[in-house]
Formats: sequence, structure tokens, C-alpha cells
Amino acid sequence: MEDLEAEQFKMSEENICNENGNAIKSQPSGRPATQQRDAVLKVIMLGEAGVGKTTFARRIQTRDFSPSTAVTYTLDIFQRKILLASGTMMTFALWDTAGQERCRSLTYSYYRDTKGVLVMYDEKTKLRISDLLKDLKQYAKDCKVSVFLIANKIDLGRDFVLSDNEIEDLSKLNGVLVVDHFMVSSLTGENVEACFRTIAKRLWDAEEMKQFEESSKSTTIKLQDKSDPPVEKTMKKNCAC
Repeated sequence: MEDLEAEQFKMSEENICNENGNAIKSQPSGRPATQQRDAVLKVIMLGEAGVGKTTFARRIQTRDFSPSTAVTYTLDIFQRKILLASGTMMTFALWDTAGQERCRSLTYSYYRDTKGVLVMYDEKTKLRISDLLKDLKQYAKDCKVSVFLIANKIDLGRDFVLSDNEIEDLSKLNGVLVVDHFMVSSLTGENVEACFRTIAKRLWDAEEMKQFEESSKSTTIKLQDKSDPPVEKTMKKNCAC
């Protein structure tokens, strides 16, 4: 599996930089000369309105805090491009969905090709997590997605953060397996980058494993079945060779 510690970040459409901020020369197409292929990791964010999904997504995209953000009424997409050591340009596409109750049903069609789902909560919305997981179970029932819980606003305290036992109970109750649980602060940036790197690596490793398994299946050699008719052999008689 590829190591994200060797990643290089594309900060804008014009400039491609490595993790130290040094510019990488690109071809006229805007792509680095070492690039081999593109890959997209589509990740959906769920959470109640005001929980901090948009500020979290902006931190991942720009690694900075935006003090004021408009309410998301339908959908916003935030992207961060990562140039892996192999030359693969991986796009981490974070879909920020509306948290209002009236907009929740709009997320049904968004799950197509989704690799991961981030369910965010804070102290005020902790009791609504079960409802979010029920929605996830309903809308993503035909999709194989990895689910991550994120406790936001830990700069205000950590007493509200779910325990491992509570997460296990929620998973069993709603039939949704939670892969991991993170504590972050979109305001201060605490743990946001580490959370992003861990999730991106896990999703990319899973995608590579999936591609490897599919490739293995396609190269399976079919052996001759015993029921197949025998191959007729012909011999030349009176060969003067």
C-alpha cells in the first residue's frame, strides 16, 4: 500500500506543491510529469446544521479556518488533490450535505460511487447520531462504504464525546459498522489534518485492495474441463523426414 507520508498536495489549479510547500514543475496540461493516472475518493459528510461540517471541509481543503460560512442548503464539494509517490493523482472529494431536516432526503442519490461517510456531531447534536445512522443505513444500503464518526468542537470540552461502548451500541442498534472515531476542532484545527490523513489512507488502501482483487479475478486461467471433447491428434504416415 502507498504511504501518504510521501504525499504531495495540489493547493490550487495552477500550483502543485509538495508537503513542504515547494513548487513542482508541471506540464502545459497542468499535470506533473511523473503522473500516471487519476483516482477519486468520494466522501460524504453527514451531520446536523451548525455542527461544523463546512468549516471542517474548508480546513481540509485550505488547511486554514474560515470564520464565517454561509448555510449549506443543498450540497458543496471540497477537494484536496494528493500526488502519491507512485505518480497517482488522488482527489479527496468531500461532499458537504445540508443538515436541515427538510433536505436530508436529497442525500439519497449522492451515495453512488461513495467510498466513505463522515458522520459529525457536537455536544448539542450528540443525541441525533442514531437518526443519522438510520438514514445512512437506508440510503446507502446498496453501497459498500466505510463509516467514520467525528466529534467536533472539542475546544469547548470533551465530556460529550462518545465512548467506545456507546459507539458499539449505536452500531448494533442501527446496523452500521463504524470503522473509526475521531475528535477534532474545526476552530483551532486540532486533529483535523491527522483525521484527514488517516481516513484518506484507509480509504485508499481499501480501494487498492479492491482493484487488486478485481485484477486477480480477471487473470484467472480456465483449465480444460474433463467433459470437454478430447483434442484430435493427427500423424503423418510414411514421413520421409
